[in-house]
Amino acid sequence: MPFQVQPSTMASVVKGLYSLRPEWAQLAPALFSGFIPQINPPAVESLLSDYAAHDQKLQMELSMNGFPRGDQSRKRASEDS
Repeated sequence: MPFQVQPSTMASVVKGLYSLRPEWAQLAPALFSGFIPQINPPAVESLLSDYAAHDQKLQMELSMNGFPRGDQSRKRASEDS
């Protein structure tokens, strides 16, 4: 079981913590950004190559763990041309 706590419960807890202590989001940005949109600082142009490298690493890890990329020939596979 991937979650010990239901995602909806976790979202409520994280949002409640943020409403009580917004500064805690700086201590655990990965946790808070998973449940609160636009909590991370804006992207920095000088770090774009770092962001791209991180995304490529994540995509590689996903494909190695059985998550195929799927058909990339069409942007929206469910739509007919």
